[in-house]
Amino acid sequence: MAKHLCAAIVFLVWGVSAGCGGSDGGGGPVADVPAESQDAAGDGLAVPEVGPDAAADGVEVTKDPMLQFTNATCEKLVECGPTFLEMHFGGLEACKVREYETVKPLLDLPGLDVDWAACAGASQAMTCQQFIRQHIGETPIADACAWTGSLKDGEPCSHPYQCEGRICARTAGSSCGTCASALPDGADCEGSYVLSSACGIGSACAGGKCVQLGDTGDSCDPSTAPCFSDLGCVDGKCGPPRKAGEKCKLLTGECDLYGQGLVCHLALGTCVPLGLAGPDGACGLTETAAVVCKLGTCYPSALAGTCTAQAADGDPCDPEVGPDCQIHAQCVSGTCEQFFTPVCQ
Repeated sequence: MAKHLCAAIVFLVWGVSAGCGGSDGGGGPVADVPAESQDAAGDGLAVPEVGPDAAADGVEVTKDPMLQFTNATCEKLVECGPTFLEMHFGGLEACKVREYETVKPLLDLPGLDVDWAACAGASQAMTCQQFIRQHIGETPIADACAWTGSLKDGEPCSHPYQCEGRICARTAGSSCGTCASALPDGADCEGSYVLSSACGIGSACAGGKCVQLGDTGDSCDPSTAPCFSDLGCVDGKCGPPRKAGEKCKLLTGECDLYGQGLVCHLALGTCVPLGLAGPDGACGLTETAAVVCKLGTCYPSALAGTCTAQAADGDPCDPEVGPDCQIHAQCVSGTCEQFFTPVCQ
Protein backbone atom coordinates (compact mmCIF):
# COMPACT_ATOMS: atom_id res chain seq x y z
CA MET A 1 0.00 0.00 0.00
CA ALA A 2 1.44 3.34 -0.99
CA LYS A 3 1.79 6.19 1.51
CA HIS A 4 -1.24 7.74 -0.14
CA LEU A 5 -3.57 4.94 -1.25
CA CYS A 6 -5.44 7.25 -3.61
CA ALA A 7 -2.21 8.70 -4.95
CA ALA A 8 -1.13 5.23 -5.97
CA ILE A 9 -3.89 5.36 -8.57
CA VAL A 10 -3.81 8.98 -9.46
CA PHE A 11 -2.07 11.68 -9.96
CA LEU A 12 -0.81 12.71 -8.58
CA VAL A 13 -0.46 13.43 -10.00
CA TRP A 14 -3.56 15.21 -10.33
CA GLY A 15 -3.01 14.97 -13.97
CA VAL A 16 -4.28 17.98 -15.62
CA SER A 17 -5.59 20.15 -12.95
CA ALA A 18 -3.03 20.41 -13.07
CA GLY A 19 -5.84 20.07 -15.67
CA CYS A 20 -9.39 20.12 -17.01
CA GLY A 21 -6.31 16.81 -15.01
CA GLY A 22 -7.16 12.78 -10.17
CA SER A 23 -16.22 14.49 -14.04
CA ASP A 24 -22.26 14.11 -14.62
CA GLY A 25 -23.82 17.13 -14.90
CA GLY A 26 -23.86 18.93 -12.00
CA GLY A 27 -21.89 20.93 -9.67
CA GLY A 28 -24.19 23.86 -10.41
CA PRO A 29 -22.94 27.27 -11.44
CA VAL A 30 -19.32 28.15 -10.84
CA ALA A 31 -19.07 29.94 -7.52
CA ASP A 32 -16.76 32.91 -7.00
CA VAL A 33 -14.28 32.73 -4.15
CA PRO A 34 -15.14 35.50 -1.69
CA ALA A 35 -13.03 38.61 -2.09
CA GLU A 36 -12.34 38.91 1.61
CA SER A 37 -9.20 37.19 2.84
CA GLN A 38 -9.94 34.25 5.12
CA ASP A 39 -8.30 31.08 6.34
CA ALA A 40 -10.57 28.86 4.24
CA ALA A 41 -8.00 26.10 3.91
CA GLY A 42 -7.31 25.89 7.59
CA ASP A 43 -3.57 26.23 6.99
CA GLY A 44 -3.09 29.95 6.82
CA LEU A 45 -3.82 30.31 3.12
CA ALA A 46 -5.73 33.43 2.20
CA VAL A 47 -8.54 33.26 -0.32
CA PRO A 48 -7.36 35.13 -3.43
CA GLU A 49 -8.86 38.57 -3.84
CA VAL A 50 -10.65 38.18 -7.13
CA GLY A 51 -13.90 39.24 -8.66
CA PRO A 52 -15.34 41.05 -11.64
CA ASP A 53 -12.98 43.08 -13.72
CA ALA A 54 -14.13 46.67 -13.98
CA ALA A 55 -14.19 48.59 -17.23
CA ALA A 56 -13.19 52.26 -17.28
CA ASP A 57 -16.83 53.31 -16.93
CA GLY A 58 -17.41 51.03 -13.95
CA VAL A 59 -19.42 48.44 -15.90
CA GLU A 60 -18.67 44.85 -14.91
CA VAL A 61 -17.09 42.71 -17.61
CA THR A 62 -15.86 39.13 -17.59
CA LYS A 63 -14.94 37.22 -14.44
CA ASP A 64 -11.47 35.80 -13.90
CA PRO A 65 -11.43 32.77 -16.28
CA MET A 66 -8.75 30.97 -14.26
CA LEU A 67 -10.93 31.27 -11.18
CA GLN A 68 -13.89 29.87 -13.12
CA PHE A 69 -11.74 26.93 -14.19
CA THR A 70 -10.34 26.08 -10.76
CA ASN A 71 -13.76 26.48 -9.11
CA ALA A 72 -15.32 24.18 -11.73
CA THR A 73 -12.67 21.55 -10.98
CA CYS A 74 -13.39 21.61 -7.25
CA GLU A 75 -17.17 21.62 -7.73
CA LYS A 76 -16.86 18.54 -9.91
CA LEU A 77 -14.69 16.77 -7.35
CA VAL A 78 -17.53 17.08 -4.82
CA GLU A 79 -19.58 14.87 -7.11
CA CYS A 80 -16.99 12.61 -8.67
CA GLY A 81 -14.13 12.28 -6.16
CA PRO A 82 -15.37 13.25 -2.68
CA THR A 83 -12.84 11.13 -0.77
CA PHE A 84 -10.00 12.47 -2.90
CA LEU A 85 -11.27 16.01 -2.23
CA GLU A 86 -11.31 15.53 1.54
CA MET A 87 -8.03 13.64 1.64
CA HIS A 88 -5.97 16.12 -0.36
CA PHE A 89 -7.77 19.43 0.19
CA GLY A 90 -9.89 19.09 3.32
CA GLY A 91 -13.08 20.35 1.69
CA LEU A 92 -14.59 22.36 -1.15
CA GLU A 93 -13.59 25.86 -0.08
CA ALA A 94 -10.03 24.78 0.72
CA CYS A 95 -9.90 23.14 -2.73
CA LYS A 96 -10.88 26.40 -4.40
CA VAL A 97 -8.11 28.24 -2.56
CA ARG A 98 -5.40 25.69 -3.28
CA GLU A 99 -6.39 25.13 -6.90
CA TYR A 100 -6.43 28.83 -7.70
CA GLU A 101 -3.14 29.72 -6.02
CA THR A 102 -1.23 26.74 -7.44
CA VAL A 103 -2.72 26.50 -10.94
CA LYS A 104 -2.66 30.23 -11.71
CA PRO A 105 1.13 30.14 -12.44
CA LEU A 106 0.28 28.11 -15.57
CA LEU A 107 -0.61 31.46 -17.16
CA ASP A 108 3.10 32.38 -17.19
CA LEU A 109 4.48 29.15 -18.66
CA PRO A 110 5.90 29.49 -22.20
CA GLY A 111 4.29 27.46 -24.97
CA LEU A 112 1.01 26.87 -23.11
CA ASP A 113 -2.25 28.17 -24.58
CA VAL A 114 -5.58 27.40 -22.89
CA ASP A 115 -9.10 28.79 -23.16
CA TRP A 116 -9.72 28.69 -19.41
CA ALA A 117 -13.32 29.90 -19.49
CA ALA A 118 -14.28 27.33 -22.12
CA CYS A 119 -12.45 24.67 -20.13
CA ALA A 120 -14.47 25.53 -17.02
CA GLY A 121 -17.70 25.08 -18.97
CA ALA A 122 -16.48 21.80 -20.43
CA SER A 123 -15.64 20.48 -16.95
CA GLN A 124 -19.10 21.26 -15.65
CA ALA A 125 -20.73 19.39 -18.55
CA MET A 126 -18.65 16.22 -18.21
CA THR A 127 -19.84 12.92 -16.82
CA CYS A 128 -17.84 11.64 -13.86
CA GLN A 129 -16.17 9.10 -16.10
CA GLN A 130 -15.01 11.82 -18.49
CA PHE A 131 -13.85 14.06 -15.66
CA ILE A 132 -11.84 11.38 -13.85
CA ARG A 133 -10.10 10.24 -17.01
CA GLN A 134 -9.19 13.77 -18.08
CA HIS A 135 -8.42 14.95 -14.56
CA ILE A 136 -5.60 12.44 -14.14
CA GLY A 137 -4.38 12.59 -17.72
CA GLU A 138 -5.73 9.28 -19.00
CA THR A 139 -7.62 10.82 -21.94
CA PRO A 140 -7.01 14.02 -23.94
CA ILE A 141 -8.38 17.30 -22.67
CA ALA A 142 -11.76 18.31 -24.07
CA ASP A 143 -11.58 20.08 -27.42
CA ALA A 144 -13.47 23.03 -25.93
CA CYS A 145 -10.48 23.80 -23.71
CA ALA A 146 -8.19 24.40 -26.71
CA TRP A 147 -5.33 23.24 -24.46
CA THR A 148 -2.31 23.30 -26.78
CA GLY A 149 1.47 23.40 -26.44
CA SER A 150 4.05 24.69 -28.89
CA LEU A 151 7.36 23.56 -27.37
CA LYS A 152 9.40 21.03 -29.36
CA ASP A 153 11.07 17.86 -28.07
CA GLY A 154 14.15 18.76 -26.06
CA GLU A 155 12.91 22.18 -24.92
CA PRO A 156 12.65 22.80 -21.16
CA CYS A 157 9.22 22.40 -19.56
CA SER A 158 7.45 22.08 -16.23
CA HIS A 159 3.99 20.93 -17.45
CA PRO A 160 3.37 18.31 -20.18
CA TYR A 161 0.81 20.47 -22.00
CA GLN A 162 3.50 23.05 -22.81
CA CYS A 163 4.85 20.46 -25.23
CA GLU A 164 3.60 19.54 -28.69
CA GLY A 165 3.89 15.88 -27.76
CA ARG A 166 2.24 16.45 -24.35
CA ILE A 167 5.09 14.71 -22.51
CA CYS A 168 7.39 16.58 -20.11
CA ALA A 169 10.19 14.28 -19.02
CA ARG A 170 10.35 15.64 -15.48
CA THR A 171 11.34 13.29 -12.69
CA ALA A 172 10.11 13.50 -9.09
CA GLY A 173 12.03 16.03 -7.05
CA SER A 174 13.03 18.15 -10.05
CA SER A 175 11.76 21.61 -10.94
CA CYS A 176 12.08 21.22 -14.71
CA GLY A 177 12.09 18.60 -17.42
CA THR A 178 12.33 18.47 -21.21
CA CYS A 179 9.64 17.94 -23.80
CA ALA A 180 9.64 14.44 -25.25
CA SER A 181 7.65 12.12 -27.48
CA ALA A 182 5.54 9.36 -25.96
CA LEU A 183 6.94 5.85 -25.93
CA PRO A 184 5.01 3.42 -28.16
CA ASP A 185 2.94 0.59 -26.73
CA GLY A 186 5.18 -2.36 -25.99
CA ALA A 187 8.25 -0.22 -25.33
CA ASP A 188 10.29 -0.69 -22.18
CA CYS A 189 9.53 1.89 -19.49
CA GLU A 190 10.48 2.60 -15.89
CA GLY A 191 7.39 4.39 -14.62
CA SER A 192 5.88 7.82 -15.07
CA TYR A 193 7.14 11.36 -15.03
CA VAL A 194 5.75 14.07 -12.79
CA LEU A 195 2.27 14.88 -14.18
CA SER A 196 2.43 12.55 -17.17
CA SER A 197 3.05 8.99 -18.25
CA ALA A 198 6.17 8.34 -20.28
CA CYS A 199 3.91 6.18 -22.44
CA GLY A 200 1.56 9.01 -23.39
CA ILE A 201 -2.11 9.78 -22.92
CA GLY A 202 -4.27 6.66 -22.80
CA SER A 203 -1.36 4.38 -21.90
CA ALA A 204 0.49 3.42 -18.75
CA CYS A 205 3.79 1.88 -17.72
CA ALA A 206 2.82 -1.50 -16.26
CA GLY A 207 5.04 -4.50 -15.76
CA GLY A 208 7.91 -2.54 -17.30
CA LYS A 209 6.10 -2.08 -20.63
CA CYS A 210 3.90 0.63 -22.14
CA VAL A 211 0.34 -0.68 -22.47
CA GLN A 212 -2.97 0.87 -23.45
CA LEU A 213 -5.39 1.34 -20.59
CA GLY A 214 -8.31 -1.05 -20.75
CA ASP A 215 -11.89 0.12 -21.28
CA THR A 216 -15.13 -1.67 -20.46
CA GLY A 217 -15.00 -5.30 -21.63
CA ASP A 218 -11.23 -5.40 -22.19
CA SER A 219 -9.09 -8.06 -20.56
CA CYS A 220 -7.07 -6.77 -17.63
CA ASP A 221 -4.52 -7.41 -14.94
CA PRO A 222 -3.83 -4.56 -12.47
CA SER A 223 -0.09 -5.28 -12.58
CA THR A 224 0.46 -5.65 -16.32
CA ALA A 225 -2.72 -4.50 -18.11
CA PRO A 226 -4.58 -1.92 -15.96
CA CYS A 227 -7.97 -0.39 -16.71
CA PHE A 228 -8.93 3.27 -16.79
CA SER A 229 -9.01 4.47 -13.18
CA ASP A 230 -12.81 4.86 -13.04
CA LEU A 231 -13.21 1.15 -13.81
CA GLY A 232 -12.38 -1.98 -11.89
CA CYS A 233 -10.51 -5.08 -13.01
CA VAL A 234 -13.12 -7.63 -12.02
CA ASP A 235 -12.63 -11.32 -12.85
CA GLY A 236 -10.10 -10.40 -15.53
CA LYS A 237 -12.30 -7.85 -17.32
CA CYS A 238 -12.52 -4.06 -17.11
CA GLY A 239 -15.94 -2.91 -15.97
CA PRO A 240 -17.90 -1.26 -13.17
CA PRO A 241 -15.79 -1.39 -9.98
CA ARG A 242 -16.96 -3.36 -6.98
CA LYS A 243 -19.06 -1.56 -4.37
CA ALA A 244 -18.85 -1.45 -0.57
CA GLY A 245 -19.15 -4.90 1.00
CA GLU A 246 -18.55 -6.80 -2.23
CA LYS A 247 -15.89 -9.49 -2.42
CA CYS A 248 -12.40 -8.55 -3.69
CA LYS A 249 -8.83 -9.84 -3.82
CA LEU A 250 -6.65 -6.84 -4.75
CA LEU A 251 -5.93 -3.80 -2.57
CA THR A 252 -6.58 -1.41 -5.45
CA GLY A 253 -7.86 -2.02 -8.97
CA GLU A 254 -11.15 -3.76 -8.10
CA CYS A 255 -13.09 -1.50 -5.72
CA ASP A 256 -14.60 1.90 -6.50
CA LEU A 257 -11.72 4.10 -5.35
CA TYR A 258 -12.79 7.34 -6.99
CA GLY A 259 -16.55 7.32 -6.73
CA GLN A 260 -16.92 5.76 -3.26
CA GLY A 261 -13.40 5.94 -1.81
CA LEU A 262 -13.12 2.15 -1.50
CA VAL A 263 -10.15 -0.21 -1.27
CA CYS A 264 -10.01 -3.93 -0.75
CA HIS A 265 -9.35 -4.99 2.84
CA LEU A 266 -7.30 -8.09 2.10
CA ALA A 267 -7.94 -9.78 5.44
CA LEU A 268 -11.70 -9.34 5.13
CA GLY A 269 -11.78 -9.90 1.38
CA THR A 270 -14.31 -7.10 0.90
CA CYS A 271 -14.36 -3.51 -0.36
CA VAL A 272 -14.27 -1.06 2.55
CA PRO A 273 -14.38 2.75 2.64
CA LEU A 274 -11.16 4.58 3.33
CA GLY A 275 -11.14 6.20 6.74
CA LEU A 276 -9.48 9.61 7.11
CA ALA A 277 -7.31 10.53 10.09
CA GLY A 278 -5.97 13.95 10.99
CA PRO A 279 -2.45 14.93 12.13
CA ASP A 280 -1.08 12.62 14.84
CA GLY A 281 -3.92 10.17 14.19
CA ALA A 282 -3.36 6.45 13.70
CA CYS A 283 -3.28 5.30 10.08
CA GLY A 284 -2.88 2.08 8.13
CA LEU A 285 -4.69 -1.24 8.15
CA THR A 286 -6.69 -2.35 11.17
CA GLU A 287 -8.69 -5.54 11.59
CA THR A 288 -11.72 -3.93 9.96
CA ALA A 289 -10.62 -0.71 8.24
CA ALA A 290 -8.10 1.03 5.99
CA VAL A 291 -7.18 4.51 7.21
CA VAL A 292 -5.28 7.17 5.26
CA CYS A 293 -4.27 10.67 6.29
CA LYS A 294 -6.25 13.82 5.63
CA LEU A 295 -3.82 16.57 4.62
CA GLY A 296 -0.93 14.39 5.71
CA THR A 297 1.17 11.26 5.22
CA CYS A 298 1.35 8.02 7.20
CA TYR A 299 4.79 7.37 8.71
CA PRO A 300 6.79 5.20 9.13
CA SER A 301 4.64 2.96 6.93
CA ALA A 302 1.29 3.24 5.19
CA LEU A 303 0.42 -0.14 6.65
CA ALA A 304 0.79 1.08 10.23
CA GLY A 305 1.81 4.46 11.53
CA THR A 306 0.88 8.00 12.53
CA CYS A 307 -0.27 10.85 10.31
CA THR A 308 2.24 13.66 9.86
CA ALA A 309 0.80 16.98 8.69
CA GLN A 310 1.89 18.25 5.28
CA ALA A 311 4.53 20.96 5.04
CA ALA A 312 3.55 24.33 3.61
CA ASP A 313 5.04 25.68 0.39
CA GLY A 314 8.58 26.87 1.08
CA ASP A 315 8.95 24.85 4.28
CA PRO A 316 11.43 21.98 4.86
CA CYS A 317 10.31 18.51 3.73
CA ASP A 318 11.48 14.91 3.53
CA PRO A 319 9.17 12.44 1.72
CA GLU A 320 10.91 9.45 3.30
CA VAL A 321 10.50 10.34 6.97
CA GLY A 322 8.19 13.37 6.81
CA PRO A 323 6.82 15.84 6.40
CA ASP A 324 5.75 15.60 2.78
CA CYS A 325 4.28 18.48 0.73
CA GLN A 326 0.72 19.55 -0.07
CA ILE A 327 -1.04 18.62 -3.29
CA HIS A 328 0.33 20.49 -6.33
CA ALA A 329 3.74 20.68 -4.65
CA GLN A 330 6.73 18.40 -4.25
CA CYS A 331 9.92 18.23 -2.23
CA VAL A 332 12.81 19.73 -4.20
CA SER A 333 16.20 19.72 -2.47
CA GLY A 334 14.53 19.57 0.94
CA THR A 335 12.00 22.37 0.37
CA CYS A 336 8.35 22.22 -0.74
CA GLU A 337 7.96 23.80 -4.17
CA GLN A 338 4.73 24.29 -6.12
CA PHE A 339 4.62 22.29 -9.36
CA PHE A 340 4.01 25.21 -11.72
CA THR A 341 5.99 28.04 -10.11
CA PRO A 342 9.29 27.40 -11.96
CA VAL A 343 9.41 28.91 -15.45
CA CYS A 344 11.83 26.55 -17.15
CA GLN A 345 13.80 28.18 -19.95
